[in-house]
Amino acid sequence: RYGHLTFTRSQTFCDSVSFTLTCAFRRDGYAPNNNVGSVLTETIGNTILFFGDGTQTPVLQFKVISIDVLNNYLICRALQPGSTTKETITHRYTAAGPSFLAQINSSARTLIEQNHPSGGYIVSALVYKGNCNNSPISSLPVILFLPRRPSITFTVPAFISDTTKTIRFRYATVAEMGVTGVNPPTAFGDASSIDPITGVVTWNTSTAILGGLYSCQIIIEERDIVTDTIKTRVAVDWLTQIQLDCPDVISPVFDSPPTPSCGFAFGPTVGENLTFTVQASDNLTGVTLNATGLPPGATMTPTLPITGNPVSSVFSWTPTSDDNQLVSFTAIDSCGNQTICVFTFDFLLPVELSSFVSTVYENEVTLQWQTATENNNQKFDIERANVINGNSSDWRNVGTVLGSGNSTTPKNYTFTDQGLNAGNFSYRLKQIDYNGEFKYFDLNSEIVIGTPIRFDMLQNYPNPFNPSTIIAYTLPVDGNVKLNVYDISGKLVMTVNDGFRSAGYYTTEFNSSNLSSGVYYYRIDFNGSGQNFQKVMKMVVLK
Repeated sequence: RYGHLTFTRSQTFCDSVSFTLTCAFRRDGYAPNNNVGSVLTETIGNTILFFGDGTQTPVLQFKVISIDVLNNYLICRALQPGSTTKETITHRYTAAGPSFLAQINSSARTLIEQNHPSGGYIVSALVYKGNCNNSPISSLPVILFLPRRPSITFTVPAFISDTTKTIRFRYATVAEMGVTGVNPPTAFGDASSIDPITGVVTWNTSTAILGGLYSCQIIIEERDIVTDTIKTRVAVDWLTQIQLDCPDVISPVFDSPPTPSCGFAFGPTVGENLTFTVQASDNLTGVTLNATGLPPGATMTPTLPITGNPVSSVFSWTPTSDDNQLVSFTAIDSCGNQTICVFTFDFLLPVELSSFVSTVYENEVTLQWQTATENNNQKFDIERANVINGNSSDWRNVGTVLGSGNSTTPKNYTFTDQGLNAGNFSYRLKQIDYNGEFKYFDLNSEIVIGTPIRFDMLQNYPNPFNPSTIIAYTLPVDGNVKLNVYDISGKLVMTVNDGFRSAGYYTTEFNSSNLSSGVYYYRIDFNGSGQNFQKVMKMVVLK
């Protein structure tokens, strides 16, 4: 009846992914294990989570987190195999990427669906190994009730906290959904559509089957704001039921107060309890209050669903991790009019990054980033990785820039990484708090350092020096290189390099421990590929 697969990434190891799988199953298929808190094994569809790298879980167990007796479903969250309490499934990707399609590929849908009766289904999430992005999150009612009207609209809620990314919406393809029917659902030729930017669905339901159930799946893509490239994607899959457009056209309302304004974004803190009341009422009839997407460990008192007019329940949650959440509360009257009230739980980041860009000059990369706000920000470690076959590996620290501590105004930072060899590279910032906690920010574009276009040998640095200095040179073609050091009389005192070198950028260290103070000369001699190059420069040893 419903499925949504999301994930978060470990900030220590970006290839370690924690999946949250929320599903709704037919209640009478799992009696008597259908009390809130019960653990059931999904034996009807034999649901397995395939990680996309050739590995998979056994048949999953699920914890029941909500029950709807009237509509005959259980809302459940998948458990880590081997655990009866951990409501996430952790997997580490060690295979080569660049991406993995994690999914459940199961059966069977309810027999009375109009566009895909008694068929299988796929609910997926696309994980890119090369970044640390968490997936978007969404939450729709298990059954969305729509009246029969020439035009009906509703919004698919979705949330990401990364301000450098944006969300795009589309209907899943038949292959992505794993169906042989129709998606988007169609009522005698009138297909529903979704606005790719706002997530607003529009559908002419006037010819839809009264009381009919239609399976629907929306793909939610997280894209880079600048490049519009996909960073992750997830699916939310639910049922839509067509109701008679009864004379009571006024939908229930969420009373504010005591309910916070719908759409409100809470900024919770790990370990601190968050409590608020949700109350709904209707102009004529009783209201049934329910919720989808309650975070692990959250409670509603009294337990949902409940009916009344007004009807209220108290939400209470003490977060144990900083995973963002989205909860949809639904209020349905006896005529089938339905109102959705969405809340997000956005754990405030110690640093909000507003931009992170790069420029390349020969074999130097300059990184520039701006923060909108900072809280307890000690420093940024700059990390670089080699990119081989699309995969970033061998991350290493190449520098550090101090943060601004606490700030509510924009702050600008820059760092230049010098002396790179030809190749492809990824960069990321490791933002570190004063208490040692950290978070990664990835540079969106891959950096390419090509081969030099000319011969050159640069001034050594530092100069003067004691005892060591760096000599850099560039070769546009392959050949033999000899790098010698001479004293002021022209006597050879040391050969630093002597041998074949491929085209590229080179740096070499010269140590003067055995030399006295004075002026020296270093000379490069190159021959190969039909070309020759010589150059002499002066350096000073100062002891």
